[in-house]
Amino acid sequence: MLPHRHLLISAAVGMVGWVATRDKKAIPLAIGSGVLPDLDHGADYAWYGLTGTHRLLLPLHGYEWSVPLFWWSYKRWGAPLAVLTTLSYLCHLLADQVENQTKPGGYFFLYRLWRRFAMERISRDPVAGTRGRIEDIKRLQKLAARFRRYL
Repeated sequence: MLPHRHLLISAAVGMVGWVATRDKKAIPLAIGSGVLPDLDHGADYAWYGLTGTHRLLLPLHGYEWSVPLFWWSYKRWGAPLAVLTTLSYLCHLLADQVENQTKPGGYFFLYRLWRRFAMERISRDPVAGTRGRIEDIKRLQKLAARFRRYL
């Protein structure tokens, strides 16, 4: 899923959280936990650059990370914001799982590890998944070219 869609979903979760708690941290926490996990796509693109093969490494995408996220958030901000932060993260994973057409375990990190992160063993449509990755890499290359012009 493209980042702007995660941003919209996370902002909506954050607004609901803000209405419920009136805590000014609700929206930024929801956006952070709902958008920042996509930074891990860099690992997948680096793997592709090194090997020429697509893998679903996604180290920050795993339902099992929701428990430590909740615990850490609870210790830091208390129960309401821990629920909000974890909910936004889970919405990110669920949206990705639906849009990217993975098999039921596809967004468990341990399942992907067991499947050796192989796209064809995790995705219901590995051809579409690979095509999407190639499109993402092209978008990143265009973005990098724009930045280079200003340097």
